[in-house]
Amino acid sequence: MLPKMIAYLDAHPMDENWSQDTWDDLVLKFLSRTLDTIGREEWILQVGEALGKHYALYPGDSGARNMVSKALGVVMRKATKRGVGCCAVPSPVPGCA
Repeated sequence: MLPKMIAYLDAHPMDENWSQDTWDDLVLKFLSRTLDTIGREEWILQVGEALGKHYALYPGDSGARNMVSKALGVVMRKATKRGVGCCAVPSPVPGCA
């Protein structure tokens, strides 16, 4: 995955041909494959917790918050325990403190 990401950066150095959607897709694929490679539930849950804390970093940036949501979705799909991510999203979810 990294060679593909590097090739994209080399071919599109933040110029008019840059596609944020394409880059976001590459990052999400990298995250997914990383979680598969690590394969440890505890680590996957820690990644989800860390991502949830990132919402506070982008209070006025809907694009960044959207990317965090997508990344958290990848984590939730990889976790085998149900309910992961429930408390990571900053919303009044019952049972989350």
